[in-house]
Amino acid sequence: MQNFLGIFSKSEVADMYEISVRTLNSWINEIPELTRTLDKYGYYKNQKIFTPKQVEIIFKFIGTPIKEENKPSKTFVEVPVRTYTKKETALLYKISRKTLTKIIENIEEISFLNNNHNKKYDFSEIETIFAYLGTPYREEK
Repeated sequence: MQNFLGIFSKSEVADMYEISVRTLNSWINEIPELTRTLDKYGYYKNQKIFTPKQVEIIFKFIGTPIKEENKPSKTFVEVPVRTYTKKETALLYKISRKTLTKIIENIEEISFLNNNHNKKYDFSEIETIFAYLGTPYREEK
């Protein structure tokens, strides 16, 4: 069990810093190392949702904006590594299959996964996706 560092929209991240999305985009573009690191983990210009790994990277470069009163009151647990369909994998990150494909396509080291014509990612492919996108979490029941 741990506190949730997960999937956030650009506007949610901007709200955490009490800035506009335009300002967040400017900050990202003004820090070349941040931009390069986000790009390495699949970020693309019109992306509306950040993966857990991208959120972690933004917090590392810009600082963690979460104040004590804004921390989630619920507890989240890591999603287990197992085989998932491509649709299930996208849903773990609360994005569409098309968006998942676009993010993976932008990560050179794992773009080959888009050539997988099977309907499921196997165990090792899921481990690789989790490593690059960040482990998704679900609310503890």
